[in-house]
Amino acid sequence: MTTKQIKDFTETTTPVDDSELLLGNTNGKTYRSKLSNLLKKVFSFDDVYDDYIVSGMNLEHVSTSAAPVLKTFRNNYSLHAFENGGQIESGYFTVHIQHGIKPNTNAFFHVHWSNNAATPTGNMKWFIEYSIAKGYGAGTFSSETVLSSVQTVGAQYEHQITNDDDMVIIGINGEIEPDSVIVGRVYRDPSDPEDTLDTDAFLLHVDVHYVKSRTGTKERNRPFITSGWS
Repeated sequence: MTTKQIKDFTETTTPVDDSELLLGNTNGKTYRSKLSNLLKKVFSFDDVYDDYIVSGMNLEHVSTSAAPVLKTFRNNYSLHAFENGGQIESGYFTVHIQHGIKPNTNAFFHVHWSNNAATPTGNMKWFIEYSIAKGYGAGTFSSETVLSSVQTVGAQYEHQITNDDDMVIIGINGEIEPDSVIVGRVYRDPSDPEDTLDTDAFLLHVDVHYVKSRTGTKERNRPFITSGWS
């Protein structure tokens, strides 16, 4: 086999060995050279997932609604407990959308939670109510959208996460752009017939799962039209 130099790049070679510089097709299979693989890794950016995280300990509440109660979760640790009582308990939060989000994609709420009952039974139904607006005077906060997820309780102290597809965040005209802000409320309604959990639900986190496919934007503010690779 002939060893190829950069000066020989335009020369026709047999493209079966991926040490060659050229692309080729043999027996229906495409072979990519080591150089082109390297260039692809350097100049492209695959879709990956990331999270915006709201700690369950950072929730706020207002006097007109019942707040989750800070209770002992295990040993010396306390968390906010959404009780199996007679009233809705709510916590409020905000999420700022950063510049690494992929354009024209949806995002998803997760609720991370647990319980401390020795033998819990039933299903927990989490609700998230949210509104979203673009920044720089480009949007106003929309009417609230209510999402929910029902999940069978796990074992004592098990870390549970609600299903992605249950809580899809729809952006403005299908888009969630950088510097948008989500205002939200996470709550439990024990009177809902789908909430049959017989114990407290301890909130760990609320997070927004999103597609991150670029390093950021070249623009400091709107419009966001170029990524860090362009």
